[in-house]
Amino acid sequence: MIQPARSPGSSHPAIGHLWPAVLALLAGVGCGAQPSRVTGKVTFDGQPLPAGRVTFLCDGQGRPAITAAITESGAYEIARAPVGRARLSVQTFKPRSKPAPILHPVTGDPIPDEFDETGPYVAIPDRYRSPQDSGLEYTIVPGPQTFDIVLDK
Repeated sequence: MIQPARSPGSSHPAIGHLWPAVLALLAGVGCGAQPSRVTGKVTFDGQPLPAGRVTFLCDGQGRPAITAAITESGAYEIARAPVGRARLSVQTFKPRSKPAPILHPVTGDPIPDEFDETGPYVAIPDRYRSPQDSGLEYTIVPGPQTFDIVLDK
């Protein structure tokens, strides 16, 4: 009969091999696997930022980066944000020049450009582009939460 492997000093099969995994889960350093919902508003100089992108760069192993679009009202939402500490960046984009629209071959109607940058452009200080330089940090906790991002000149 084959016996399950036992760790020295353990009465349970292979329990000694699980301790590193258990300790890693308990440590909870950086963004972890438990997703949370983070919503909020981005303001610049007291006004909602009407377009752009927010990026959460998680600390810890793997360092995932999660991005969300900023809507015309300044709102953003990250539906599945990993729990843990994150550094943030905020970017705005100058509208790109528009090429001639692509027309539907049968109807002749314009086909929408799914990659079109919409919303007015607002220039923000360059420091907000980098999670290391922005000075913006947030610790994501389990469950739904609100984190408003306040930018200044």
